[in-house]
Amino acid sequence: SSVVSARLSAGTLATVVNTFRTSPSSEIEIFGSEGRLSICLYRFDGLRLYTCSEYPGSLTTRIKGLSRTMIDLAAALPAMARGGGFGNTFCQAWNHFIDAIASGERPECSFTDGRQAVLASLAAIQSFQTGQPVAVAQDNR
Repeated sequence: SSVVSARLSAGTLATVVNTFRTSPSSEIEIFGSEGRLSICLYRFDGLRLYTCSEYPGSLTTRIKGLSRTMIDLAAALPAMARGGGFGNTFCQAWNHFIDAIASGERPECSFTDGRQAVLASLAAIQSFQTGQPVAVAQDNR
């Protein structure tokens, strides 16, 4: 299990929660001056934007969320029957990678993107070990 809090280059705060020890969770929240973006990677309706004036538990917000879920549910049922969006994402990512190899085109995610993700993970580990904030090293290659 891990929780990583980060300040992005423009000052925006982000929190990432991952665990497979309790109930599986892979969530990202980005906090900005205009509101909060919440992303849950296991739910078809896991993308939520809350403005500064919106409270997640308020009746208005819940009704808005419920109506959006009902509208999206019909399109989501086939994907849910195949393991949901999280599993589908892995399949699409691998299919894209295989297609890129077969066609000779560059994949959407580059080696540099992967390397930067590893550098962010290493910074999070170093921060945990030292108890201090750690800047993510920039990939200058």
